[in-house]
Amino acid sequence: MRDLRPRSREAYLSYVVLIGRHSQADPATLNEEQVRAYFLFLRTERHYAPSSIALTLAALRAFYCDHLGTGKGWKLWRDLRVRRQEPLPEVLSREEVARLLGMIRVDRFRTILRLIYHCGLRIREACRLEVTDIKRSEGRLHIRNAKGGKSR
Repeated sequence: MRDLRPRSREAYLSYVVLIGRHSQADPATLNEEQVRAYFLFLRTERHYAPSSIALTLAALRAFYCDHLGTGKGWKLWRDLRVRRQEPLPEVLSREEVARLLGMIRVDRFRTILRLIYHCGLRIREACRLEVTDIKRSEGRLHIRNAKGGKSR
């Protein structure tokens, strides 16, 4: 009903399976306290990163609220806060990038890495490229089915 991408659905399902394995019970039978204890386990014992906690939270909220309808009144969804501390990326200078790309000796690897760098592509987007996606006369590159199923 929420029209999630197939990979998102797979990820959500894997988080539901993991809580079931951890609890050694059918995830649909768990109550709010058991789910809360699972999140505490992920933070304190498994040392999940904030981004992983956030994904687990989204998956389990969808399962218990949207799919089952049993978790709609749970305070857990309001109480659990995920603070992400995003480190600033280290940005290479143009000279460093040129030197790095210049060290690659295999033409096909150097070509795709230059394309990724200069066009700001994600790895998956670069792997899906076809010759017909290159619009040389327009000076454009068509990225089909990028993140979120969008084209750009």
